[in-house]
Amino acid sequence: MSQVPLALVDGSAVTMLAEQNVTASVQQERLAFWLLAVAAGVSSLFTSGLLRLVLQRGLVQPLQEFTNHLSATQPSPLAWDQIPVAEQPEELQPVALAFNDLQQRLSVPWERQRSFVDGVAHELRTPITLISGHAQRLLRQPGLEATAPSLQLIQQEALRMGSLVSNLLDLARIDSGRLQLRRRPILADEVIVQTYERLAVSSGWRLRLDTPAAELLVAMGDPERLQECLAALIENALHYSPTPLPVSIAADLQGDFLVLHVCDQGPGVAAGEREAIFERFARGSASINSSNRGSGIGLAMVRLLMEAMGGSVQVAEVPGGGADFQLHLPLARSLEVVSA
Repeated sequence: MSQVPLALVDGSAVTMLAEQNVTASVQQERLAFWLLAVAAGVSSLFTSGLLRLVLQRGLVQPLQEFTNHLSATQPSPLAWDQIPVAEQPEELQPVALAFNDLQQRLSVPWERQRSFVDGVAHELRTPITLISGHAQRLLRQPGLEATAPSLQLIQQEALRMGSLVSNLLDLARIDSGRLQLRRRPILADEVIVQTYERLAVSSGWRLRLDTPAAELLVAMGDPERLQECLAALIENALHYSPTPLPVSIAADLQGDFLVLHVCDQGPGVAAGEREAIFERFARGSASINSSNRGSGIGLAMVRLLMEAMGGSVQVAEVPGGGADFQLHLPLARSLEVVSA
């Protein structure tokens, strides 16, 4: 409503009132406002979703794939283990190039180190074998009783050095991808019985063979390498289990895996060290108060060999004290058993 004063011809003054009904106009404006607000909200949601999709496909997924590739890179810097640069987004290609260049530069000293270890290990095998052989020959000769303890010590140390050299050679083969395995079906009862017969005397008859599994368990793996793994675990258990406490070996079935157990009655392995003790040159806290002069590569070799056979190794606690080292191997399928 508006008021306008007017002067008439006769000189009198009047006020003119103008009124207009704007209810419909206000309602239209209000409706238009809400429509604009809804349109703006929908547009924001659509833009946000579209932007999220673009970021997900253009940045998040490539970064995740890039991260996964880096995580899957082996600890040993190999020149051929590189990221495919052309498959990366343009923004990540400089990072991939820098990483590949770093891998290339690290592979040179790594290859030199591997070649050095491989060469030295090969060169040491011959003199160690000669030392051990001559010590055995002298022990068999009469009239050398006074020197027998020294000769036995020489023989034992030569055998220990020979085992260490063999482990170093295997490490070099694994690092260079030259480790060869002879995979075939393995009978669980057969492997633990053979291990017992081979090591019972040298263990001082402390080795115990638990009741064999009732069912016929067949796994796939390399029998000789599996024997090496069992022997390494038994030697380790004998070192840490006080004399004359026994060490037992057994086999059972866990899901689709054959599990070989080596149980001792030693101090056990702390929960926080059950992964670390399988690293190269790592030793658990229990070794501090032990006379065991292990090199720190025995358990690492066990893990590498088991993984090469498609299995694994782990350690658990034995009820009442001690450690239960377990070798896990996948069961053989019927087709594999027949073809072998």
